[in-house]
Amino acid sequence: MDEQLDIYDENKSLVGRTHPRGKTRADGDFCLVVHVLVQNSDGLFLITKRAHNDYLPDFNERNNINIEINIDTLESNC
Repeated sequence: MDEQLDIYDENKSLVGRTHPRGKTRADGDFCLVVHVLVQNSDGLFLITKRAHNDYLPDFNERNNINIEINIDTLESNC
């Protein structure tokens, strides 16, 4: 089964539907994404680089987490 994401409206209210990750959503449908920045004690941030054979190869990226169904944003970062 595809990874399913809860669908929200523009007010961040659940609408009672889910959507497969990676598929185009309808206008007005939103999903939650958490951006994670890891900083060490020297104040430096961890920046990852995409794999050489991946989409947008060798580009720097930040870590993103799509929030799956029935998970809130705080729980997703644990």
